[in-house]
Amino acid sequence: MKKIILFTHSFPYEKVGEEFVDTELRMAQKLEVQITLLPCKRSSYIRENSLGRFILDNTLSEYSLLRKVSVFFKMLCSRFFWEMPWKNKKMFASFSFFYQAFKYLFGAFLVCDWIGKRKEYLAKNEVILYSYWTNHTPLGFALAKKKWKILSNIRCYSRAHGFDVYEEMVSVYLPYRNFTFLQMDGIFPCSKDGSMFMKQRYPKESFKIQSRYLGIEVLLPPNFLWPEKDSSIIRVVSCSSIINIKRVDLIARNLYAYAFTKNKKVEWHHFGDGEKKGEVKTFLDSILSKNFQVYLHGRVDNSTIQEFYQNNYVDLFVNLSLLEGIPVSIMEAIAMRIPVLATMVGGNREIVKEESGYLLPKDVKEEDFIEGMDFILKKGQTLRNSACALWADNFDASKNYVHFYTYL
Repeated sequence: MKKIILFTHSFPYEKVGEEFVDTELRMAQKLEVQITLLPCKRSSYIRENSLGRFILDNTLSEYSLLRKVSVFFKMLCSRFFWEMPWKNKKMFASFSFFYQAFKYLFGAFLVCDWIGKRKEYLAKNEVILYSYWTNHTPLGFALAKKKWKILSNIRCYSRAHGFDVYEEMVSVYLPYRNFTFLQMDGIFPCSKDGSMFMKQRYPKESFKIQSRYLGIEVLLPPNFLWPEKDSSIIRVVSCSSIINIKRVDLIARNLYAYAFTKNKKVEWHHFGDGEKKGEVKTFLDSILSKNFQVYLHGRVDNSTIQEFYQNNYVDLFVNLSLLEGIPVSIMEAIAMRIPVLATMVGGNREIVKEESGYLLPKDVKEEDFIEGMDFILKKGQTLRNSACALWADNFDASKNYVHFYTYL
């Protein structure tokens, strides 16, 4: 039986975040593979219903302060620490870049230290190292393979999503990328756009970069009946963190403009939270409109969103991000037959097509948004059926994850 160690940020800890890993592990159970889950961080909350699908190893997240201090001084004594500022002068462009570089390097040294303590076992059992993010963890793989020859044949893979693909576009600095990619056996961006971007940026290792879509599983109750449309309102859903790059405030402004301009009742539900929530609330408090009802649900788990879709007819899903991979939230929407209105950024164009919705320019204007909403509302049922078919062909978890683990 093949053994895989999957490094995550915090899964299965924390109620919201990386919940899509659960679906991946459920699909992987169909194959003869032993998965050990290794979260880098942990919290008091744990997804009890996920346990049993993997071996949970908390040894990295439970590193003692003394151990961390020891690793920190090893980092300070390494050439990687002293050479890093001269590898990329952009480190000095802002304190944020400077801080991120050293934070990620320290995280990589922690991963390297963890691997080093188990190098004989990993080499003897030909364990596959797999990181869910192309962040500091793959750099830790690379440091370990470079340091210990016994690990030279260990295979290392990583998925890549958004910030870890377009890092500079979102003001993130990840050090030693060329060195990292040299030691990796495969990097899997979740979109074709992400693959093209990374291949152009790292041409020497482009043959290792391959697109691998994530997937969604639709679990409907027995004898399920789709909810009927309420002709008196237009129900809209969005789902994301409320941060600058997601532009949730722009969704609020455009939906309000649509309700005002068209004199139609719009009901907006947003799932997610974040540092810009106050700005969204300030705008909403400044308007008075009987035609625009808003429900900010905050951060909820995936099952809550699925339940909402099953119990409410949703006319469309909206995403106005500045940058995306392929959002799992959009996969969920089309799987539940909900058309999508989204900006033409990143991998959005791979999932929002003529049969599933309408694409808007990145610098979307009010008239663009209104035109897009009108298009979706007019196409109605046709889009609902074809959107679901697009999910089945491209983003069905039972297909995508089985193929992915078979490849590993």
